[in-house]
Amino acid sequence: MTKSEHDHSDHDNQEDQRKSELAQLRIEIDQLDSQIALLLASRYELVQEIGKRKSVHQIPVLDPQRELNIIAKVRSKAKDNNCADFIQKIFEQIFKASRDKQVDDMNSKTT
Repeated sequence: MTKSEHDHSDHDNQEDQRKSELAQLRIEIDQLDSQIALLLASRYELVQEIGKRKSVHQIPVLDPQRELNIIAKVRSKAKDNNCADFIQKIFEQIFKASRDKQVDDMNSKTT
């Protein structure tokens, strides 16, 4: 094997290893995504129940202090500030989707 062929072979092996490592990481993400989806489905059911109770007792959908408390709690679980910011952005989207669902449910009962 010439030096050029050997270098090419090493490059191919490194490329295969990188692809394999990437595939393994994606498998781990897929597993986490499945767990997250199940947790979000459970959360969705609770959001519906809370929305019903808020509607019956005429409680506002938005509870800003609760959201701030939750954000502080979940940020504290992060390993660093970048991760905390990432988690906060996701939870802000979860809160928005939850509020939207509750408002939609309340509006569908009044129409």
